[in-house]
Amino acid sequence: MEEKRRINKQRKTNKRRLKEALTDYSKYYFSTIEFLAEAGKGFILFLVVGYLFYGSILSVIFLSPGIFLYMEFQRKKKKKKRIEQLKEEFKEMLVIVGECLEAGYSIENSFIESYSFMKERFGEKSDMVQELNIVRQGLKVNVKIEELLMDLAKRSGIEDIKDFAVVFSQAKRGGGNMASIMKRTIQMIREKIEIKKEIQILLAGKKYEQKIMSMVPVGVIAYISITSKGFFSILYGNLPGILIMSVCLAVYVGTVLFADYITQIEV
Repeated sequence: MEEKRRINKQRKTNKRRLKEALTDYSKYYFSTIEFLAEAGKGFILFLVVGYLFYGSILSVIFLSPGIFLYMEFQRKKKKKKRIEQLKEEFKEMLVIVGECLEAGYSIENSFIESYSFMKERFGEKSDMVQELNIVRQGLKVNVKIEELLMDLAKRSGIEDIKDFAVVFSQAKRGGGNMASIMKRTIQMIREKIEIKKEIQILLAGKKYEQKIMSMVPVGVIAYISITSKGFFSILYGNLPGILIMSVCLAVYVGTVLFADYITQIEV
């Protein structure tokens, strides 16, 4: 009896530790190196903007609140990039799981076996490798694999993972030929992810064009400032000029953000 209580207590402890290791993909936190790098790039960017639009690098003091908006913008971009990478790794994981099923492994063992392959390909620090490790640890403490997959779907917010987790959960409850059901499901989700990726590749060219066009106005101002010194001097150091350049800067930033928004098409 005492041994049974000890085992149950150990299992609860292991489950608690497992829960603490879970990653919330709805949030993204800069590492120290990332924070310093992005802050440095933001500071340089606002120095250039201050010099071109106001004729003084000291204007960065007044523009400094914008650095926080810049950091938030970069944080959201990195969070989205992380989610896209997780989607790609999830697709590769499905390929490996499908191959393991064809080799005769059970569904649980297929996920366990995919851990070493994914670790070799993407490295131990990759998000999907970490999630597969959580699956391995969860299975050791008798957590159902469908619960682990549903939890990953909720934390990531990725529709493809949710679809897979729902089908997997229904198949486990309904019984039947799990291997056959999983093979068909994996194939369908893989094809869906690949179609989305192809669409993203087609959009990549437009996004690149948008980035170039966003740099054109600043490039023109920089070119004129270098080749025709004093051309903008009438707009520097006086209230009307500062107001005019502030309006121009606000319009420019607004158009850049709007262009970025319309190119972020979800598929």
